[in-house]
Amino acid sequence: MTTSDLVKEMCQKQGISIAALAKNLGQTRQNFYKKLQRDTLTLTELKQIAEVLDANFEQLFRMPDGTKFSLKSENKKRTVLPLVGSAFEPGGAKEAIERIQDKELSEIAQAEMYYFSAQADNCVKIVENYLSSEDIMLRLSADMLYTFANLTLGNAREAQSSREDVYKCLKWVFQEDETNEKKASCVFAFYVISIFIHIPPEENIPPLEKYIPYLPIGQRLFATSLFAHEQYLKKQYAKAQGLVQSAFLMSDGVYPIPTIYLKCVEAMCQINQKAQEEARKSVSFA
Repeated sequence: MTTSDLVKEMCQKQGISIAALAKNLGQTRQNFYKKLQRDTLTLTELKQIAEVLDANFEQLFRMPDGTKFSLKSENKKRTVLPLVGSAFEPGGAKEAIERIQDKELSEIAQAEMYYFSAQADNCVKIVENYLSSEDIMLRLSADMLYTFANLTLGNAREAQSSREDVYKCLKWVFQEDETNEKKASCVFAFYVISIFIHIPPEENIPPLEKYIPYLPIGQRLFATSLFAHEQYLKKQYAKAQGLVQSAFLMSDGVYPIPTIYLKCVEAMCQINQKAQEEARKSVSFA
């Protein structure tokens, strides 16, 4: 079986088209088809394909005496800010964290819980261990939490250093042409920090709305709240409210943290439109 046949068979099993796979890899359909036809996919691309298809990648060497040596790339489907992206009933954050089986991702979720419950010190203690992580999802999550926790604690220099690291990660994923999921997570992290501390993104930063579809649903809802917040800052209140309403229509469950932020943006827009009663309802819902 050729590499091309193998990729096509895996795509069929996972219910994804070759064109969709190419798009997730950040490649044009034509270019990706040519690589399949010529059997010129690189080892890095094969690992990326495994990640997109939620599979493990393994390369095997068999010696003349039958001894086997293998290179494995186990797929850990990690996301940024796992607690933010989790669906759970209000008041069930602790149980949601306990359901995360990935130990390192669970620690990031616990740090999120500390931050949202006004325990910035405890948040910093956890995430500072992941600021140099080779896993970009852990690193981006740590950078975001480290930025906001340190701003809460009055440590502006530390906050700035982690914001700069997000920018480094963003540049790297685009230079290396990583998957759209990784690009989306970097763009997401950059906008999270920029919008909440009211620093306009540089002109060379990719638009958030272009990469929102590549995020998991929970993070997508939170990202939509950022986009709506950005429109609010531009005094585009009707557009911001429309984004909030669209976000709730695409939700497939209860995502308490994104919901709070979406409703707060909605309330701010309603206040500026003199709709005080509606604003009270939005705040009460949040």
